[in-house]
Amino acid sequence: MNSTFLQPSGVYGSKQEGLLSTPYYHREGAYHESHHQETPEAQGAGSIQTSVNDFAKFIRAMIIQSGPITKSIYDAITTPRITKSQRSKSSSNDSNDPPPAYALGWDVTYYRGAQIISHDGVITGYGSRMFFLPGYKVGAVILGNSDGAFDLAFVIQCYLVDEILRVPKEQRFDFANQRWKRFRAQEARREKNLKRNAARRDQAKDTLELPLQTYFGIYRNTGYKNVTVQEKDGMLFIDGSDRSMLFTMFLEHLSDNTVFRGYLADETGEDVVPIRFRFDSDGQACAIGMVLELALGDDYFIWFERLQEA
Repeated sequence: MNSTFLQPSGVYGSKQEGLLSTPYYHREGAYHESHHQETPEAQGAGSIQTSVNDFAKFIRAMIIQSGPITKSIYDAITTPRITKSQRSKSSSNDSNDPPPAYALGWDVTYYRGAQIISHDGVITGYGSRMFFLPGYKVGAVILGNSDGAFDLAFVIQCYLVDEILRVPKEQRFDFANQRWKRFRAQEARREKNLKRNAARRDQAKDTLELPLQTYFGIYRNTGYKNVTVQEKDGMLFIDGSDRSMLFTMFLEHLSDNTVFRGYLADETGEDVVPIRFRFDSDGQACAIGMVLELALGDDYFIWFERLQEA
């Protein structure tokens, strides 16, 4: 595997530099060019720069259990660990199929009695999927340079699996139409949410009882580095660019001059983040808390201590 790098910077200066694809994201009915993301914080959990050929070597090793993928390793990482809720029966015509499950880094599903082991990925500008059918000794890798490729890769997988299993065309489920409807619905929700969020922030501008300058400053967390609280467009704004996985947030005041709703923005939309401020005895903001690990719930605040004024 000589075309695989953990970060985009590893590609620069190598023989593969000219093959590094430009990432795109979809917004308001059009594709827009993005940038290559350096994400060392996520290293080992995705964002690998690679080629289809290199990933195909990995899938081949999984299928035939060769090289570093021994039988014991294969069994350990593909054994189902957690059962997933099944939203729809459309992907299977066999009610006797086991339910979909998570293994170690792999999804394990069944379709018409055949086991499918897969893993997908999506970040701004890229979408991917790799899968194989252990019982048929066949698999594939699908990579695309837009996050829309995430849905397309699944459609391609379903088509290939139907071909492998020789499912009659009249019995095949229309995965492409299902995913297209889902994509359009997601785009509509995203645009609706962006407009709603902007309206909420405008309405909250006059509810803050303290001057914006009360909150201004540079705040630090050892793990997450520095963030700067400042003013932008008449609102409190967090600049979190002191990291490779940068972020920015507009803040909407909710209550008590301490409770806010943050809108974590990237090219594809906004995530809502609970925000809290703490004040010192002089009435100045001395710390800011954020729930950056959204899956952990509203009580898991990461606190940044104020270092100095911005």
